[in-house]
Amino acid sequence: MPIKSLEVFIVKILLKFTFSHSLFQREYSDSIVVKVTISDDNIGFGECAPRSYVSGSTLIDNYNFLKNIKLEQVSLISSIEDIKCFVSKLKLKNKQQPLSSIIGRSNNEFVYSAVIPFLKGEKYIYFLELASKMNIKYIKVKVGQTNDSKYLAIARKILGSDANIRVDVNCGWDLNAANKKVSEWGKYNIPVILDESFTDIESIEKILNIVDYEKVSFNIRISKCGGFLSAKNLTYMQ
Repeated sequence: MPIKSLEVFIVKILLKFTFSHSLFQREYSDSIVVKVTISDDNIGFGECAPRSYVSGSTLIDNYNFLKNIKLEQVSLISSIEDIKCFVSKLKLKNKQQPLSSIIGRSNNEFVYSAVIPFLKGEKYIYFLELASKMNIKYIKVKVGQTNDSKYLAIARKILGSDANIRVDVNCGWDLNAANKKVSEWGKYNIPVILDESFTDIESIEKILNIVDYEKVSFNIRISKCGGFLSAKNLTYMQ
């Protein structure tokens, strides 16, 4: 299935309020959108949001890289997973199959989650109550402030015992602080999830040499694991 054209755009979306966490504070979200055309009626879109404080590469670096790709190179460069993913999506579109079928997932239910940034007082409570009203059961709370324990207690009270609450400190703790918080917050039933700690099978194997795999979960983020097709390989690890 040859690619007819590949277009790359930078999209900047203004946020309704400032989103803050331990590493950064932003008033807008900027992403790269790629449009892949195979035929006039066979078009796919994909998006990525490079963050230099996560991966070390900037939005402009990725934009320039994608803009300079020649169409005949797409099938030859293994690192261009996003573009390969778009082509796969177009193939599945023709077969009327969801992208999740690539990894063998039979349940195609779409589950929403919410992220609560650094907020205080009424605004913090407002967004928690909004998530509760919308029946959103997966909530990630940004932490790294002096009164984290107080805000987590509020979150658990508003969201209820059946909500899955995660915390994200964005590199704000060292190992000693992390161990202390994990022990202290056990009463809130918050799981330990590894995120930027790994990018491939080799880095996961190193982690498993020092931690008990039964006590942690792995968040396989497509953007940091080399794209959809590379990330799916990590789902086969036991």
